[in-house]
Amino acid sequence: PQEGDDSLMVRVVPAKALKNPGKIKVNFEELGKAKEEEERKRTEEEKQKRYEEHRRSFREAKRRSTATQEDDEDQPKETKEQVTPGKLKLTFEELEKERQDLQKKQAEEEAKRRL
Repeated sequence: PQEGDDSLMVRVVPAKALKNPGKIKVNFEELGKAKEEEERKRTEEEKQKRYEEHRRSFREAKRRSTATQEDDEDQPKETKEQVTPGKLKLTFEELEKERQDLQKKQAEEEAKRRL
């Protein structure tokens, strides 16, 4: 441009910036990883929730059993369950089955109380 030139300088800028062709794959991979991570977190939270629920129901059952034991104190001790040494740790399936049985018993007791 010369001095005194009133013409405008026009610069052509493309409307969209050009993107690298391989970039979309990276985004899908990141989305996949994020989705997997989210899924893993969700399953972990559900597992934790089930564990807490089981602990709560176990504590409740223990509390009830100690309350009933106190009621049964006047009965001879031979009628109580024998505690046998052996396998201490239960598998998750066994614990879950016990919890479900406990819930079932509680529901039956409640139904009887309502009648």
